[in-house]
Amino acid sequence: MDTSQSIAPEVKKKISIFRKVLSKLIRVQNINFWALVGFLPAFIVARLLVYHFPNLFLEINGVHVHHLTYGIFLLSIAGILALNIKSWRLKIFSALVYGVGLALSFDEFGMWLHLEDNYWVRQSYDALIIVTAILVNIVYFSFIWKRLIHVIRTKGEHPIPDGEIASGDIALLPAGDK
Repeated sequence: MDTSQSIAPEVKKKISIFRKVLSKLIRVQNINFWALVGFLPAFIVARLLVYHFPNLFLEINGVHVHHLTYGIFLLSIAGILALNIKSWRLKIFSALVYGVGLALSFDEFGMWLHLEDNYWVRQSYDALIIVTAILVNIVYFSFIWKRLIHVIRTKGEHPIPDGEIASGDIALLPAGDK
């Protein structure tokens, strides 16, 4: 039996599913989502590289250049892009760069907090957990926070029309259940 014929439909189906998911992701209008997409993989890759390859780093004139330096440069680039671009694709790119820069910078948060060359500091883990939680809340739960703020400001006297808060947010609930 030829296995290439039995495998090919499965592979084609997986590729088709991946393309559908990717096409839906590209249409996501929440720019914060793209910062999270840049942040999470960059954080994971940075941690894995430092753990598995601790001697993989740039050294210039005897000075170890930490990846928080790259993060600062990427945050600067993302800031300039964000201030000067109009194209939606470039805004997505800027958000991705911002997310990567944020991950690289906060991965070494403990180092810049204590100004010591000690990568494995507890504050770095805490900072990454806090930044991740904030980004996830902004991306996936901002409509809840907006409603809560509205209720607090108006003391619950003015209801929010459906659809008004969720514009630009990723809809996690069906349209009638906002």
